[in-house]
Amino acid sequence: MTWISVATFVAVFIAVAGLCFGLPDRWICALLALATLAAGCQAAVRGSVLWSTVFLVGGAALCGASAHAIVTSRRTRSPR
Repeated sequence: MTWISVATFVAVFIAVAGLCFGLPDRWICALLALATLAAGCQAAVRGSVLWSTVFLVGGAALCGASAHAIVTSRRTRSPR
């Protein structure tokens, strides 16, 4: 097992644990984006074009979800 795989598993574990303990959505999406992008890099290193594309597109979607959660949380907290 490579260090990228270990980092991916750790990020997913922290995201699931954070989901159980009430971590904000922006953190969960960011951790899952990190995990999917790392898995995409691992698949690219191994030479699997299909899986690397799937993981990298999924990571980009989760990055967008994380950015959306950040923007909406800042809108609700603004005093104006």
